[in-house]
Amino acid sequence: MAMMYMVKRGAPINFMDVKKPSATSWSTPVDALVLTLRREKTLTEKINQLARHSIKEHHDPNLFAFLMNNVVDAQSEHVFEAAAYIHKMEKGGPKFGLMAMNRQMVTKYRNFLDCESDAEKYKWNY
Repeated sequence: MAMMYMVKRGAPINFMDVKKPSATSWSTPVDALVLTLRREKTLTEKINQLARHSIKEHHDPNLFAFLMNNVVDAQSEHVFEAAAYIHKMEKGGPKFGLMAMNRQMVTKYRNFLDCESDAEKYKWNY
């Protein structure tokens, strides 16, 4: 969405390398989620910096409004979601917490699955 907005405005889009995560294997799912939350918070801060820079340096209220209304709101939801998953995992313990998170994700993303039988494939048998 942000790239389409930039193209409409005639701005160039430059892609840079994405840094590899500091860890590629974790001892528990909670460790992976904590790293995810940390990365999401960093990304949210970078987007906020970009929004502030657009208004201060370039006097571009349109870009500021677009970033705040579309990108920052969505990014904030990702941060909240990751924090909620970590809380559920820690509260429920390794087995029950993972099961609760899995059920929530299957329910949430069921609309993206092709049919009901596909949703059954992603459920875990306990």
